Formats: sequence, structure tokens, C-alpha cells
Amino acid sequence: MAALVARIPEVRNWQSSSGLADVPDFNSMMRMSPEKGSTIGAVRVNLTDKKSRERSSIVIAAELRKALTAVSAKWPGSTIQVLEDPPGPPLKGTIYAELYAKDPELLRWLAERVEKEFRATYDMAEVTNTEKADRPQIALSIDREKAIRAGVLPALAAHELKALTDGSVIGYAHTEGERLGEPIRVEIAKGEAFDPAFLSGVTVPGFAGVRVPLSEIVATTSRSEPREIDKKDGVMTAAVGGELASTTPTYAVLDLDRRLAGIELPGGGTLSTGNLTWSDERPDLTKSPAVLLWQGEMRMMLDSYRDLAKSLMLSVGAIFLILVAYYRSFGLAMIALSAVPLCFIGIFPGHWLMNVQFSASSLVGVTAISGVVVRSSLLIIDFVIDYLKAGLPLKDALIDAGAVRLRPILLTTLAILLGSVILIPDPVFGGLAITFIFGTIASTIGTIFLVPVLLNYYFAKYPYAGRKEA
Repeated sequence: MAALVARIPEVRNWQSSSGLADVPDFNSMMRMSPEKGSTIGAVRVNLTDKKSRERSSIVIAAELRKALTAVSAKWPGSTIQVLEDPPGPPLKGTIYAELYAKDPELLRWLAERVEKEFRATYDMAEVTNTEKADRPQIALSIDREKAIRAGVLPALAAHELKALTDGSVIGYAHTEGERLGEPIRVEIAKGEAFDPAFLSGVTVPGFAGVRVPLSEIVATTSRSEPREIDKKDGVMTAAVGGELASTTPTYAVLDLDRRLAGIELPGGGTLSTGNLTWSDERPDLTKSPAVLLWQGEMRMMLDSYRDLAKSLMLSVGAIFLILVAYYRSFGLAMIALSAVPLCFIGIFPGHWLMNVQFSASSLVGVTAISGVVVRSSLLIIDFVIDYLKAGLPLKDALIDAGAVRLRPILLTTLAILLGSVILIPDPVFGGLAITFIFGTIASTIGTIFLVPVLLNYYFAKYPYAGRKEA
């Protein structure tokens, strides 16, 4: 991996680590294993400044994924991830499925099945599985009957066997100036697997001074060491994660949920899927032997949209109550708020035109401009009321108010446009800027024509009480 990274022209420097999960920053702690071991490694890459290179980090990461496919193919069972520091909060995976089951074997079967479905999903670039594999283990034990027949004390043979496998202290080395000595251990070199053939070269004393090889009195049994099983809230769990090359996770999650929901489980029953609603769910194994809950970017998006939708409703509701108290009319308050839904006429086409996804920051923009665009409606409404007080006919009042307030409304819109343009290239606040620009344009154009029409209908039906006679 490091050799491939070194050949990328945009790479300024890189650092590899073997046996560790890289620098423990916020992103790596969320996305990588905190364990240590010979099966874990990482390559940290720093790119040149984005202003001095033509290709973006997204393009470089996509090409690196393709190049690392050949490396992963040489090492069956390996998992290679390409992680970028995200512009927002880090997640365990773009697409992340948490699996819960009561039976560890059912959990393993489910993790393998879900991983298979992940790999069969369109645009899936990487798949990870936290379910740990069984590790081979050799159990050594002294055959007491053989040891006694060979004239060897079983306890002495067990002591020698333990010293061979675990090592033993044969003395202490005293360094000048130190009060305590350092133990001298004799053991098999680290990194070398224990070979049962070693037993034939180690002997223990028997009766009549005859030394007996350990291989003649030791029984070896091959077995699998029990694997570690993760738990969350006291329930056995595993997780399967995936990264997409270029598409958004919404359609991939919906497709996977359709394929996985209700699949038949080996011990009977069906798989229950969930956590695609506004509230975060908890596993309920009383209704199904196994549960799949979606986390990752999809869950974060749902939580963000839920909270932002609440804030939008609260802000619009507060504005409505203030306008009702100011105008003493529910109708005029509704006409003033008609500018808010007009924003969406420009927001979604604007995101499509700029090829930017509608994100949480885009919804923040809707909440922010709701107060700005309402002001354009208020300017027209206040001037119409003032002209009606002066005794102008309704039609003349509407025309004059629209003409007089057109310039301030356009200047306000222009100020918002020029102030937001600089944010468009930003990966986090780009959606916010697009919402400001296109939402304000659509709302301004709509307000200039819609509000006078609504006021004409309203005052025709409910004449203004404070109107002077011409």
C-alpha cells in the first residue's frame, strides 16, 4: 500500500504503521479498530495544498481504491479501507448495519449473509465486517499414564512443558547503580509460531537417569480458540459497514433493507430490520431471533433532518404568532408567511443545477432565510396598508406599494447573493449558500407577484377598517 501511495504525484509525505491502527485521532478512533496486532496496519497520507493540485482528494481516493484492489486480491480475506478526514463529524461507516442476535452462531451466519448482500450492492467500494474469525489453537497436555510408564513424574513434565511454551526465568542481570535486577528469560523468539515438533528435542529426566523426549508423553489436540464477541447494551452484536464510490447512501440503504428484511433465519424466524424512522430504535429480540438496525450516515441524516425540521417549525410558528399580534389578523400573517414555501421552488433546482446534494446545512439555510424573505412581504403589506389609510383605491395602493418597495427588496436580495457566493465551494456550507442564493431569488420573484394578488383578494373580501375616504 505504501508503495502505491508513494507513486501518487499529489502526495506530500506518508507514514506507515504496522501492528497499530494509525494515529488515534477522532476519525481513526471511529472508523478503525482500536486493537493492536500483526494483522493491523495503516498508511497515513498528507496531500499537497488543494490550491497547488488539479485533482481533488475525492478523485485521488477513488483512483487509489481501484489500485488497492489488486493488493487486496493478493491477500485473501484482507480488508483495505481508504478513509478521508470528513468535513463533518466522523462516522463508523457511510452505510453501517448493526446486527443483534441471542445465538453467537446465528450472529456469525447473519454477518456473513449481510456482508454478501453488501458486496452485491451497486457502487459498493469497500465492505468491512466486525465479526471475528476463529483462531486455531493447539492444546498440550501431559498424558499421565504414558509419563508413569516412561518413569517420568507428571508434575516435572508439566513444569518443563510450561517453561517451553511460556518461557522461564533462569537468573537476573544486575545493572550498575540499580537496586533491582532484570530477569533473564529463556523463551521461543517472538513472532515464531510454536511447533509441536519442538517437543522431540526437549527431554525430561526419568527413573534410572534415562531422559525421555516430551513428544512421547505429551498429547496434542487441535482446536479453535473461542472468538471475542462484542456486546452493546448487553446484547451480542456485530456490524457490517460499506463505503460507496460516488453515490449517496440513501438508495443503497433502501435497496439493502428491501433485500434483507424478512429473510429466513437458519433456526427459524425472520430477520427484523429497522431504525429508518425519525426516532433512534433499540434492538428488540422478543419479536425476532435477530435484528438489523441501520446506523452510519443514514441515521445521522435522519436525526439531523428531524431536529432541523423541528427548529424550522418552531421559528416559522414564532414568526406567525408575532405577525398575528402585530397585524391583529390571521389572514395578513399567512400572506406574509407565503414567502417561505416559495423558497423551495428555487432550492431543489438550485442544488440540481450546481450538482450539490441537499444536506443538513441546506435545511439550516431554509430556517435562516425564512426570516429574511418574510421581510420582503412585510414591506409590501405595510405600504399597502399605509396607502389605504391615505385613501388610495385598493388597486392603486397595490401597484404603488410594489413599485416603491421593489428597489429595497432587490437590494436586499442582491446583498444576500453576493454574501453567499463565497461559501459555494465549501464542502460543508455549500448547501447553505445554494439555499440562500436560489431560495432568495425564487422567494423574491414570487413575493413581488404573489403577495399583491393575495392582498387584493384579502382586502376585497375584508375591507380595511382604517381606510380614509378619498
